[in-house]
Amino acid sequence: MSTATSSRRFPLWAMAIALCCSLPRPAAALSLLDADGNPREELLQVGRVLGLGWGSTARSINAYAQAHLLRPPHRERHRMANSPYENRWDDLQPALEALGMLQAVDPPPGHHDHLLLMGQTIPMMRGQLEFIRRRREISFGRVTFLSGRRPIDPAIDGPDRLTSLAKDEGEAAQMLLDEYFPGDGRTSTVAVPMHPDGRRPNTRDTVRAWLAEGPEPSSVLVVSTNPFIPYQLETVRGELARAWPEGSYRLAICGDDVHRLYRRGNRVAILLDCLARQLYTELTYRGELD
Repeated sequence: MSTATSSRRFPLWAMAIALCCSLPRPAAALSLLDADGNPREELLQVGRVLGLGWGSTARSINAYAQAHLLRPPHRERHRMANSPYENRWDDLQPALEALGMLQAVDPPPGHHDHLLLMGQTIPMMRGQLEFIRRRREISFGRVTFLSGRRPIDPAIDGPDRLTSLAKDEGEAAQMLLDEYFPGDGRTSTVAVPMHPDGRRPNTRDTVRAWLAEGPEPSSVLVVSTNPFIPYQLETVRGELARAWPEGSYRLAICGDDVHRLYRRGNRVAILLDCLARQLYTELTYRGELD
């Protein structure tokens, strides 16, 4: 392929971003906004690549994203319709990688007092535990799965053997802890009930339920799976800041890459939904939304 053809398919800005994306990224690089609350260049680039009329301010981008990129209420990600931008994956990928939404995030080495695992589908929860088991550079104290009472759905939770054994996500999380930490008294599960209107608990609900149990401020390592790592980092960061005194704790996040999502036909729809939720979360905890 000639250089000219390569540049048309993979523009210079994307090539520059891609060069830095293979390196471990600090938590600050997972945010959509910079230190002054302005959209990062990579977020603006998503809009330019897709031709979105969302402006150039955090508020205008959020307003557009909430109106056009979110999945419908009560619609789970795997049931989302394909985005009209699914064929722009190759163009989007460099910016999404630079925003930390696709690649694995390594944990900082050392000891972490709390290891918080995030409730997801059974295969993804198992993936979190496998990801941690491969990390020899860390140690941890308490191990807690933050989950909800979402009913098990074979369409997304199968074919794991726990799909036929657990009735909901919380039960599956406890079974996984028993499997990976047999007889270990450091483990526990937070399982938040479904909302009265049928919505499943979200990350904020589960973090608040954990904080209501009264854990002491200390070092916290969150384990997730992309593309949810940046959104869940912002959510946990915001809730800890509300509950614990500034300077009394440390927070880090880690997790595996988005390889399972690559096989989905609606992967761009899922990524844009995650991006919209993350931006709303960041603005909310900054106190910049009415």
